[in-house]
Amino acid sequence: MHTHLGPLDFDVPRVDDGELLGQLREPRTLVAIASAAIAIFGDSELGNAQMALAAASGHVAGLHGYVVADPTDLDSCTDQLRRYLDAPGVLGVKVHGEWSRTPTASRAMTDLFDLLARYGRPVKIHNTGDGWDEALGAIARRHPRLPIVVAHGGLGAPSIEGARLAASTDNVRLEFSSSFANLATVREAVAIAGPERILWGSDAPLLEPAFVLGTYHDSGLAPDAIDRVFWSNATELYGL
Repeated sequence: MHTHLGPLDFDVPRVDDGELLGQLREPRTLVAIASAAIAIFGDSELGNAQMALAAASGHVAGLHGYVVADPTDLDSCTDQLRRYLDAPGVLGVKVHGEWSRTPTASRAMTDLFDLLARYGRPVKIHNTGDGWDEALGAIARRHPRLPIVVAHGGLGAPSIEGARLAASTDNVRLEFSSSFANLATVREAVAIAGPERILWGSDAPLLEPAFVLGTYHDSGLAPDAIDRVFWSNATELYGL
């Protein structure tokens, strides 16, 4: 539930939208939810249009999409949510606080989540800024029926703060994709949050899915929790 449509201005493989699922071989992935990198990095209108096209043509095969919501432009964001959120294959919303330079604790982020709560669709947020966990906890309690996913489980890497947030709220979940395995932290986070609050996310093609898979395999998840983390938690959350 954490992948991207290119192009990506990094030293990573170039993957056409229609080939993304085919590239996710380890582990073999049947469903992926992607946000458009162009929308995150500067042009939400162009990127969200790209995402909607990819989801419309790919959702039957398993490729779905997120609308990227820009907290710095609520008028444009509102228009794009209306246009794309109910389009075929579109399952939720992606918010990137770091690239939009909008701390989670800012008023702009609170206003954005007030808007997103009207739709009630799952929101995956890349957090940034001091006090992000307390701020997101306040947002989660303000909108208890809005599903929220903490991208990377913290500020770009798994964190105890993210795990405690998931454990103390009914509507917050985590995924652990990161360039940094942080295994001791991941193991503690699993123990705190519990497998019912954890989702599989790879951040492909920015990251190699097999590397992130190793983090999950070394996380201390019990064998009977594997199906939950890699499948049923997400199918329930996203209505698949």
